[in-house]
Amino acid sequence: MIRIKDVNSGNLHPGKIYQLRHDREEVIELARDIFHDNPEARCEDIPVMNRDTEEVMYYLSWQTNMSKDVDEKMLQMFNPSINELWDYDYNDDRMDFDILERADVFLFNELEEYSYAITKIIQTYFPDKYVFFKDKRALWFFDESDHLKTIENDSELYNHYSFCLEKPIMTVKSDVLQFAPETRDPMNLINKKYVSSEIMVGLYWLTDMMHFGDKNPDKTFFLIKSRLGMMGLADLIKWTLYRAKIAVDHRKGKIIPVVDLSVKDDGNQFNGGDGTNAWTMFFEQITDIPLEEVYQSANVVRGAEQLFMLNPYIKEESLFSDHCTLFRRFLRLNEKAKNMSDELYEKVIPKDAKRILGVVGRGTDYNQSFITTVLNQPSGPAAFLSRVTQVFKEGNYDCIFLATEDANVFRIFTESPLKDRIVYVDQDRVDYNANENNDKFLIDIYENQKKDKYMTNLRYLSIITILSKCTSLIASTDCGAFITAVGLNDHKYEYVEVFMKADEKIKGDNK
Repeated sequence: MIRIKDVNSGNLHPGKIYQLRHDREEVIELARDIFHDNPEARCEDIPVMNRDTEEVMYYLSWQTNMSKDVDEKMLQMFNPSINELWDYDYNDDRMDFDILERADVFLFNELEEYSYAITKIIQTYFPDKYVFFKDKRALWFFDESDHLKTIENDSELYNHYSFCLEKPIMTVKSDVLQFAPETRDPMNLINKKYVSSEIMVGLYWLTDMMHFGDKNPDKTFFLIKSRLGMMGLADLIKWTLYRAKIAVDHRKGKIIPVVDLSVKDDGNQFNGGDGTNAWTMFFEQITDIPLEEVYQSANVVRGAEQLFMLNPYIKEESLFSDHCTLFRRFLRLNEKAKNMSDELYEKVIPKDAKRILGVVGRGTDYNQSFITTVLNQPSGPAAFLSRVTQVFKEGNYDCIFLATEDANVFRIFTESPLKDRIVYVDQDRVDYNANENNDKFLIDIYENQKKDKYMTNLRYLSIITILSKCTSLIASTDCGAFITAVGLNDHKYEYVEVFMKADEKIKGDNK
């Protein structure tokens, strides 16, 4: 993102090589080319001169689309693919205008590269919509008119342009990608509060068209192909299916999603980056057209390099999605995964058990302090055991199916008065009280232990599938295993509960 700095800004780093003359029609585009072609310039501020007086009017600075304050471990966990949107075109005929069609009035807080670009697109394609800037510098680039104004504050909008209050209004900030909880508040989307980079990704997420051959000229495929990094199996499922759904929904079935998670040299926990399609290791392809044929087709859109976590449509799916409908629509276990889950179910679930309480005891790396900034902290093992005991008695269940990778949670449950009612799948469990483990991701620990990545995840998927077949479900937090089990269960649970740290009603040893 390119931002404007005033000449009296206190944090200027004036460049000595690159200078530009102010031209309202192209100066930002010229600066974008400079920053793209000359990485060393991204640490400097480009002075923009008045064409007549040669005085510096302002500076243009570049910043990445992600906050520099993000914890490195957070980046490993979410593996965001940063797209700096270098090559967008105002006249691209594959733009998705859905995001702009949601409002008639746009209120920008700052004139910067993306708010400038969005305004140009609005003026070109939606000239009847209204644009307001709380930044007087917008008039350096746009003419004031009945449909474009600058204002001092929201009150001015109310007092002088009250007709706008009868129309849907979108407010747009100019922030970079952050992982703070407030940035994922569902009310932001309901109230049409966006970040300018979100809108840009929403406009251009379908524009990376590739032509591999001449097959299927009447079809367009959406290729879901991206690095997985530290992503777990539940995240792989969710983020893949979110993308599949929006590809279908936003083009009314005219785009066919296909999954190819075979990025080489990506040290993920499924194939280690050996080039195998991580999706079809566990699931059937989500289209009947072979992947080989897709790579010979005429029209393929790739969404991999987009910053999909900033895509507003995917963000909506992650916050509002009915996972039961989503999974029913797209998710099918392959034969090996289905057979293993069936075999384990027959092995661990007693034949005479009619009422089974599924229990997800998430612990391990979910208790690390930096994760709690974006994820809900699990309830402590003792408090969780107490709540599970209460639910078990009230529901008159025959047995408990316990799913946990945390050795401490497992010990506390299997040494409790419920021990004779607990069944589980034998698996490796990690003691996060041990000093060598308490600052590591679960995937790192398994990697150090040289675990079979495929079999570890196949067993994990089988455990989630068994959870989905239980009568009811309770979890210590809304983790991936819980969400996936609920999705696979398809609204058949008699009772579902998430009992997190914030929900604890008793005091106890919560280590």
